[in-house]
Amino acid sequence: MRYLRLDEKIKPEQYNIDLNVNMKDFSFYGDEEIKLSIDGAVEEIRLNSLGLNIENASIEYKNKIIKAEIENLTNQQQIALSIGQKIKNKAILHISFSGKANDDLAGLYISEYKDSKGSTQYLLSTQLEPADARRVIPCFDEPSFKSVFNLSVTVDKEFEVISNSPVKSIKAISNKKRFVFKPTPKMSTYLLYIGIGRFFRRSKTADGIKYSVVYTEGKDSLTELPLRYAIDFVRFYIKYFKIKYPLEKLDLLAIPDFPVGAMENWGAITFRESRFLVNESSSITDRFGSAEVVAHELAHQWFGDLVTMRWWDDLWLNESFATFMSYKAIENAGSYYKQFDVDKLKRMEILEEALNYDVLKTTHPINARVETPEELSSLFDTVTYEKGASFLMMLEQFVGEDVFRNAISSYLNKYKYSNASKDDLWNMINNVSKNRDVIKFAKAWLEKEGYPVISISKSKGRYKLEQKRFVLSKYMRSEPWPINIEYLEKKGKELKKKQELVTSKEHYIDSKSDYIKLNASFNYLYVTDYPDSMLNLIVKEIEKLSDLDKAELLEDIKLLFMADRISIDELLRYYDNAFHKSIKDSSIYTLNTIVANLRILYETFYDTKKAEHIKESLSSYVDLLYNKFGVMPDKEDTMIMKLLKNNIIVAGAYSKHSKIINYIEKEFKNILNGRFENKDSKGAILKAAALNASKDTAAKIKKLYEEEINPTEKATYLRALAYAAKDNDLDIYLRYMESENVRKQDRFIMFANLSLNVNIKKSSLLKWLISKWDYLKEEYPPGTNILQRYTQSLSNIVDSKKDLELVKEKIGNSLRDDTKKDYNRSIEMIEQILKLRKEMN
Repeated sequence: MRYLRLDEKIKPEQYNIDLNVNMKDFSFYGDEEIKLSIDGAVEEIRLNSLGLNIENASIEYKNKIIKAEIENLTNQQQIALSIGQKIKNKAILHISFSGKANDDLAGLYISEYKDSKGSTQYLLSTQLEPADARRVIPCFDEPSFKSVFNLSVTVDKEFEVISNSPVKSIKAISNKKRFVFKPTPKMSTYLLYIGIGRFFRRSKTADGIKYSVVYTEGKDSLTELPLRYAIDFVRFYIKYFKIKYPLEKLDLLAIPDFPVGAMENWGAITFRESRFLVNESSSITDRFGSAEVVAHELAHQWFGDLVTMRWWDDLWLNESFATFMSYKAIENAGSYYKQFDVDKLKRMEILEEALNYDVLKTTHPINARVETPEELSSLFDTVTYEKGASFLMMLEQFVGEDVFRNAISSYLNKYKYSNASKDDLWNMINNVSKNRDVIKFAKAWLEKEGYPVISISKSKGRYKLEQKRFVLSKYMRSEPWPINIEYLEKKGKELKKKQELVTSKEHYIDSKSDYIKLNASFNYLYVTDYPDSMLNLIVKEIEKLSDLDKAELLEDIKLLFMADRISIDELLRYYDNAFHKSIKDSSIYTLNTIVANLRILYETFYDTKKAEHIKESLSSYVDLLYNKFGVMPDKEDTMIMKLLKNNIIVAGAYSKHSKIINYIEKEFKNILNGRFENKDSKGAILKAAALNASKDTAAKIKKLYEEEINPTEKATYLRALAYAAKDNDLDIYLRYMESENVRKQDRFIMFANLSLNVNIKKSSLLKWLISKWDYLKEEYPPGTNILQRYTQSLSNIVDSKKDLELVKEKIGNSLRDDTKKDYNRSIEMIEQILKLRKEMN
């Protein structure tokens, strides 16, 4: 049955919700009033409901109560209330309902944890994005139906209730307590939050806002730094957006079981513990990860919560913008954050991620059409987040930083507490910028799939730039993308930066230079395909390039190899020249790019003949890097240097570099006996130790995992444990992954790392996934976005045509809507990798 949207003539203005929750059996019942505004006359009201028992419903209209006839439209996740007469203008809908909290990590769900005495405790928490508020209350569960929420919740007296707004009153009722909350701002249903548990909190009031990190017992030492992040970033956003934070309080809740990284519920943001709880003893990558996710969700408090997209087609407006703003916040929030080296990191984690992900025919535009909640779940991906953020980086450069900022502030002020679309944003930016065709620029980047490759040729003092769409299997014809081309031109012994706006498929640059190097400073989302002679010249003089330009060039070369435009031997030759030039002038970002890319290529093609060539290059580079920089931490190390040292450690394990192996063994012993001090390399050391692990080493990593209570550390041990698996004991690891030792939310983390383990046969992992596919579909409903993670790993575990056909038969014929996009993407990637594997044997 085709999914039907709700009737926009019927709008909720206010919900009055009274819930009573039983924490012994996790059942709940509720009474609800919804004040309606009706445009025209209707005899039927439809709203969303899923898994709830609707016990009775009536309409209060013109001081009369009209009993409604209830029809459950299960396939539509709706109920239809027939009134028997026409009503219009104003009415109040009364519904009594009941339900039960689940363990699906969606709607109102159960989270389990241990207290300090080892006793099992439970809390309830909601996860309602994108379309799971309907699991908790009957409601108009689409983003355009904004309303005020008045909530009261009655629970057993030993529990606390947290929601979006501050508590207005608490009243004892027998052995229970009734929490009444202040009205929320006008907001969408997916932003409603209800949390019930034995909570602890660290609070601080700053600038009139009460901030609290809310957590379960035993995690107090991991809360001060996230609280600092929240205060610093909110201050930045208030200044940047020129709009005050709209609520009295801001709770940041660490939930033991949580399906995604975080969720931007207005005034009550929820986080996966391992992405959020950190302190100064945590690694720099964990501390940055926490800062990034806090900054991301706080950006949503304005961009997403205050102003919300009309429909999920514009999901990217929320997520791309929050991703873009999170890096801007970290970069500008104060001197503490300089350690994160954000200028380079945002290119690694935004531009590079987008370039490497959006390379297939089966991709989707940033602005993608969706109809059903299941289709919607598939949009929470790299295109929506990182590619969308890349587009915003380019747009800001296109119109200028001040113009961009002023337009965003005007947009948020104009549409606050309501809904808007991308067109509203472009019109605002266009009006402010005046002399730039923003709408045309935005339309091209948002509505077109993929991104361009620019092929260069030279003739008679001119360079011809020709655009096509970059796809790994074959460049595709496409309408051109508007690109503000920044390029380097050789003038004597120096390189001068120039720029030109390119809007056509073919563009000419007049120059007598021996070569030009495109994408100067690595600001744009495209690949450059140079002729061999020109690429040789650029690489030969690569020392003339900045660190950013070197890294961008090497990223292009890697992608050209993946597209089968250059051979692995050519790639290694280019990388070799670049490496030796870059180690002389300590171009850290470039060196990290070389080692990281070669390591990834080795992990992808490890069992081919040419993989030995990759390993040989990697081994020689590791030796030179070790001799120049070592792997021990230095207080002057930038974040990129720390990432490079971690890559040296893991690559050293692959190449069995004797000094690095000795270092790994020594530091692993220090981890075991509690004397380990190099916090920033812990994950790399554990992975490296696991790759060459004996059964005894693996058992020790498992013991560390089981005894650890710090969530970020626990996740580090779990990832490492996956690399300890060998062919002959894989079943033991898979059974462990399914056991109660690994949280339901974390099992895909272990599976994803198993899929990258070069010491196991991937066909064995595939066999497990096929056997469990139906079970996984039941275990992880669409809103959790977890089943897609297993589907995404297919490209890492299929290494033969035979296995590919097996996947198509066993998984391809039983897909859910939320997995179709990722499945098709994985199949296309597998086909390309199989083609390259054949050439590398």
